[in-house]
Amino acid sequence: LDHPPASVPPVSLGVMGPKGLELSGRAADGTVLDWLSAPAFVRGARERIDAGRAAAGRTDPHRLTVFALCTSDPDVVRRAVEERRSEDGPQRDHMDAPLTELAVLGDAGPETVRALAAAGADCVVLVSPDPRVPLDPAALATASAS
Repeated sequence: LDHPPASVPPVSLGVMGPKGLELSGRAADGTVLDWLSAPAFVRGARERIDAGRAAAGRTDPHRLTVFALCTSDPDVVRRAVEERRSEDGPQRDHMDAPLTELAVLGDAGPETVRALAAAGADCVVLVSPDPRVPLDPAALATASAS
């Protein structure tokens, strides 16, 4: 780098599988989980990350960031769930969770964010179901309430 930073910036890995989560715990400062991560998946991810951290003897903080689909339309969540179910990934086992655990949806938004935090998320990032469209104002308003 021509102009290196004065301090090393934190590195987060966007991983979902068990080996990737353990690697992130061993080697990174944080982990990012994709949307449709139910609290049960987040809890399991935190356990894998912590196992990797323990194996590496790490005691420094490790930030777990979870992207959360934010919408007021349950059909948007259902379509996203069906698409994710067709993929063979680590989240697949958690796709039977209630829609309000898989997304920030309607009036349940604040509870969803709290459940993700209780499961081990340090940060919940609300994302639009369509990257070309801003966040649904109604969903954002309910998610921000409390």
